[in-house]
Amino acid sequence: MISQIFISTLTSWIFIGAFGTTQANTCNSYLLTLVKDKYLTASSHYALTYGPTHARLGSNTAWCPNETDTRPWIQIDFRQSMTVVAIVSKGTNDALFQEWVKSYQVKYLSGQTWVYVNHGSNNEFTANSDTQTLVKNDLPSPTTCQKLRLYPKDCHMFCSIRFDVVGCQATTTTSTITSQPPPSTTTTTIAMTTSPSTTTVHYDSSFCSCSCSVNSSSPLTTSDLNVKISNMVQNLTISKRKTSIFIRSKNCAQDGRPEVVYVGYLGIALLVFVTSLIVLPDLLTFSSFMYTVWNT
Repeated sequence: MISQIFISTLTSWIFIGAFGTTQANTCNSYLLTLVKDKYLTASSHYALTYGPTHARLGSNTAWCPNETDTRPWIQIDFRQSMTVVAIVSKGTNDALFQEWVKSYQVKYLSGQTWVYVNHGSNNEFTANSDTQTLVKNDLPSPTTCQKLRLYPKDCHMFCSIRFDVVGCQATTTTSTITSQPPPSTTTTTIAMTTSPSTTTVHYDSSFCSCSCSVNSSSPLTTSDLNVKISNMVQNLTISKRKTSIFIRSKNCAQDGRPEVVYVGYLGIALLVFVTSLIVLPDLLTFSSFMYTVWNT
């Protein structure tokens, strides 16, 4: 009996422990298995056999950027929102070389901006110290993104790396919107009464000068009000002829229209006439003198 109770209790502990572990680690899948080769891109690669598609953990080589690349990176495009919780990495799988990445930085695309995953003073994660040991770096907090980049910072020999991303598909929160009935509208009717009044309207303008008085000893009706408004509009109306004369009189003193030209010609003719009256007697005297000298 005691052995049966012990076995039953032990079985319950094992079941509870297994169930609890499964629930706690639901976001622990390797995500690169879901990404096609064409969505693995990089800033450069050393050779075709070291391209970005060789960055998977099972590769025979690794991804290695060109030696002239001063800011290398490798990018994953998940094509959907994924939650990333950790990154695992190894060095090259080529037995001829001892190459690995000793530290790297991680960025993710937020809108149109690449944002660092914060870690330490310089945002660098410590990576590998040999080619085959799998090193896991947990992110400070789960990061949801569609595109992720690794930036090798310190390397042993060349920056050769194989890696994968640990996480799961991002959960989508669905919000429910409850429609509200439109607010009620209350219509209030206000009765208005008008008392007898006397209205005097005065106008004073360079175009219209009039004084109009309208006396009313009876309540205003709608038709009476329309008539009064019509009369006021007519009194304020400026005829086209008055407007044309006013505008032309203002403009003719400022431009080269014929009125200005005629005044100029008249002034010149008057000036010539006055000058001739002054000069002509002297000219006749001079001609008489020359004639006398010529005859003597």
